Amino acid sequence: MKSWIKIAGLHLRSLFRNGKVNTELDREMRFHLDMLIEQNRESGMNESEARKAALREFGNVESTKEECRASWGIRLIDEFVKDLGYGFRQICKSKVHSAIIVLTLAICLGANTTAYNFVVNLVSSPYEYGEKERIVRTGMVFSKIRGENVNQVAIPHYLYLKENNACFSEVGFVNDYVEYDLHLGGKTRRIVTDRITPEVWPIAGVAPIAGRFFDEKDVENTSGNLIVLSEGLWRTLQTKERSLVGETLILNDRSYRIVGVAPKSFFLGYNRADAWIPRLFEPHELEQRYNQSFTAIAKLKPGISLTQANQSLRALYQSYLNEYPQDKDDHERIGTTYGAVGIDESLLQGIEQIGMAFRSMQYVTLLVLVIGCLNAGGMILVKGLSRMPELAMRKALGASSFRLGRQLMVELGIYFVLGGLLSLFVLKGGFQAGRWMAIDEVPWSGEWTIDTRLLLFTVVFVLFFTIATGLLPLVSILGRNLMEYAKGGGRAVTGSVSRHRIQRLFVVSQISLAVVLLTVAGISILNFKATLEKEIGFDPEGRVAVEVPQPNYRFAEGEAGYIDEILPLQERILERIRSMPGVISASVSNRIPSSYMHTGHSGFSMSHYQFEKGEQRPSALRTVIRPGYFNTVGTRILLGRGLEETDTIDSE
Repeated sequence: MKSWIKIAGLHLRSLFRNGKVNTELDREMRFHLDMLIEQNRESGMNESEARKAALREFGNVESTKEECRASWGIRLIDEFVKDLGYGFRQICKSKVHSAIIVLTLAICLGANTTAYNFVVNLVSSPYEYGEKERIVRTGMVFSKIRGENVNQVAIPHYLYLKENNACFSEVGFVNDYVEYDLHLGGKTRRIVTDRITPEVWPIAGVAPIAGRFFDEKDVENTSGNLIVLSEGLWRTLQTKERSLVGETLILNDRSYRIVGVAPKSFFLGYNRADAWIPRLFEPHELEQRYNQSFTAIAKLKPGISLTQANQSLRALYQSYLNEYPQDKDDHERIGTTYGAVGIDESLLQGIEQIGMAFRSMQYVTLLVLVIGCLNAGGMILVKGLSRMPELAMRKALGASSFRLGRQLMVELGIYFVLGGLLSLFVLKGGFQAGRWMAIDEVPWSGEWTIDTRLLLFTVVFVLFFTIATGLLPLVSILGRNLMEYAKGGGRAVTGSVSRHRIQRLFVVSQISLAVVLLTVAGISILNFKATLEKEIGFDPEGRVAVEVPQPNYRFAEGEAGYIDEILPLQERILERIRSMPGVISASVSNRIPSSYMHTGHSGFSMSHYQFEKGEQRPSALRTVIRPGYFNTVGTRILLGRGLEETDTIDSE
């Protein structure tokens, strides 16, 4: 009969309110009791005897009801609701202590997730390409002077790699940061373009948001007069009446047809381009093996690892040397060969100091996360230790370890949920602060969104730490003499030094990690202060830098154009600037002091010194200036003099 009642009552599992369950259960019980009574009356018993016999056969009514409720899971739900209420009451008993725990958990989850997203977006995973693990940057490696860093490539080397490699399915060419004047609708604006080969599009695996991308046939049929706009430029130029795709615009003095629009997640280097046009190779460029100022990206064939690709590329360079033995000297002197590096890692190889700084931030963020977990865990542990007499008493009165552990887990869950809800506001505040500081406008940074994997890692890490520390008091009382906790109102808990090893470990760990973090922060601040106070070779006070585009297509080519047109234009601009109120002096340079942009290194020789074979030739950063430059930027001349107006192009 009891089994039949359990089966008949399975539909009540969906009822979570205790009152409804009891009502349905009472109705079931009355129905079956009435059936038994009716059967006994039909056998010849009177009403009183039939009821007594039915109750004897049925058993204890309340006990049966409890067994049924336990089998349906109603008791677990009821106990869970009671645990929730008990947990909230315990939290409300010490509001300040609980608020600190919740706030610490919120900072652990929110602030660290924000910082991790910042670092990952800039350092670990800035690109958003499909099959990114197969995309690499390939080029020259100078192992004896620059380690295994993959550098840029010359056009002949790119073509040799493209035609002879066995590890890439596609190899694309990128000539980045080329400025043009864009003429459209009677207006002119300066834009930055990347000139690329059509192979770049399938390598990146991006899809156009309008139109299409150009391919090899398009380039051949149109002589390269095609252009793909960036999403940002497209939205700036388009109107409700015109989508621009299929229209013609002019770059400098040449017409280009707009064929498509690339998404804003697509970029190829340190600067985000406004548009992309086909890169065509002139005949004279095919012999310039030492003009290594271009980028090559490639896609590994399925099943080929990066290690295998580098082995294949080194072997390929040996084949190249057999065809061009004149380059063997560079191979022996500076370790020249071919190489490849993952597309994400390649971005920071050219600015290693910045990459190291960001990676240091990643480690510091992890350290802060550990300190935050130790803080939260320490406070939870202290609160748990203060409740050990209560737990011991409940254990002695018959409560199971599972029951006590579940009650503590529910209480910890409340802390974690409250901290998680508060962390959403911390995340939002961190993102707003990042936008306020223009972090998401770093040229190679993609759209700054939450990385779900990092968020999941942070949540699991903090949750594990919270549960582990919260259950320590329960673990510590299992298997002990429970009477010692009852004696003297719990004085035995605090009387023994040996029982506080875990608590002391938390305190020592917190202090140690905090000291390490503060030391690192102090050293960083001192280094930054020293950097600001360091003699940097010029006086920035009162100096203003203005960039003036100088479109070469507007001037005659060669030395004559530079001397007869460009230099006079620069002089006219300087005269106007010098005549402005408050201007003391003005000059021209192709590079702002302390800037990494517009740099060019040139090797040089000396008339009084003959380099030996295999000796590394020196190189220097070349900056082009006009007379008055050193006086304008406030730089002292240690020996000799600066350039003067009497110096000409024929002067030494």
